[in-house]
Amino acid sequence: MSSLRTGLSVEQLYEICSLYKSIKEEETSTGVANRKLLFYATCKHLLGTEMFDKQSIDSFAPYGSLIGMGNSWLDTIFKYSKLLRVHAALHDAYGLCRAQRDVGPGYCYMLSDHWRRFVPDWCILGHVTGLTFLILVSIGHRNIYKKFDI
Repeated sequence: MSSLRTGLSVEQLYEICSLYKSIKEEETSTGVANRKLLFYATCKHLLGTEMFDKQSIDSFAPYGSLIGMGNSWLDTIFKYSKLLRVHAALHDAYGLCRAQRDVGPGYCYMLSDHWRRFVPDWCILGHVTGLTFLILVSIGHRNIYKKFDI
């Protein structure tokens, strides 16, 4: 569990990957998209098992993990990019956990508390910093995105 407001690290991304795999194995419902499971895994990583509740999360973010705000047309256009699908799940989960439970760094999931003093938790800044991080991760850890079959 990462209740501290530290930015996402590569090690935490691997932890989220492990949670994703376990949630995927436990999932018995049909029709739950794999990227929604990644969204759940990220929430569970931030909140911990005792605070994690799918129904509560779904009530606050029914479209969590989709690209764009809500059920946006942007998802139709950009859903072909695995990098954007991973980012959407992380961005939505971090934003939700910060807004609803005051856990984690928020939409700007890359920035630690040190930077929070200077930078607000703006959604658009979360896209810039998050996508930059994920692009750099894809260069240094080329196989990491293969672990997410979303």
